[in-house]
Amino acid sequence: RTFPFVSKTFNCNFIELATKAMVGLPATPFPIKLLDLDFVGIKAPMFSFQRLLGADPTLGVEMASTGEVACFGQDMNEALLLSMMSTGFKIPKKLKTVLFAIGPKSEKQDLLPYAKILVDNGYTLYGTKGTADFFSKNGVEITPLYKPSSEMKPQAIDMISDGKIELVINVPDSMNSVDATNGYKMRRCAVDFGVGLITNSKVAIELIQALDQIQAIPCLSMVDVYNLGKATRKWSKPTTKMQRALGNPPVSPKANGLIPIKDKQKGRERTSSFSNVPMMSVNPH
Repeated sequence: RTFPFVSKTFNCNFIELATKAMVGLPATPFPIKLLDLDFVGIKAPMFSFQRLLGADPTLGVEMASTGEVACFGQDMNEALLLSMMSTGFKIPKKLKTVLFAIGPKSEKQDLLPYAKILVDNGYTLYGTKGTADFFSKNGVEITPLYKPSSEMKPQAIDMISDGKIELVINVPDSMNSVDATNGYKMRRCAVDFGVGLITNSKVAIELIQALDQIQAIPCLSMVDVYNLGKATRKWSKPTTKMQRALGNPPVSPKANGLIPIKDKQKGRERTSSFSNVPMMSVNPH
């Protein structure tokens, strides 16, 4: 499944190229230069935990995904958000509420600065007692919730089931059996009620960074993705069709200010504006 994704990324049919090489037909080697790409492609897995009643939605060494989605963006942040949303993951943008339930102390420390980023972007944070205590002591505004094993209120699973939590970040601690049970109940509750769930701190960090950097994503066809960084005078037909469907009169890229500019950080040419292209809201401030 990676072969078609790589072919799409480089706009080259590697399957055809490999077939020619195997049967002895003339085949010109394709130069692979990652730094020449003006876009990023990400392939995200899809899971079916909602259909597996009672299954613990955590990942191990076993193959658990039931599909994959490939998405492309101007940078990693855009591509990551597009790929996650394409798998059915819901970005927290209505209530902007996030529940942290982090087991290992090292993971709490890693996520601490990114929790601060969420607060700075207007998100409301909730946390189980240990996580909330750690974040509060380090200057992060967070509301504590109680785990399922406690009889005290407010309960984390009640907040999830009532639709008051839009994203659950739960990194389980395998060394604690009680926390493992509590974590399972919160994860299962999130899946059963269609709430976004992340169980890996690295993925959580990348998502938070993307939400911090991206407010809206331009809706571009694959042809226009390939043309990123190139001087062009017209959009492809799919992008023009999207513009008309959303009530925006088609505007040429040149008239729209899409003249390549130098990216100071990367030293490469990128397009400068997408003001007249249909935009998909991701993180409204």
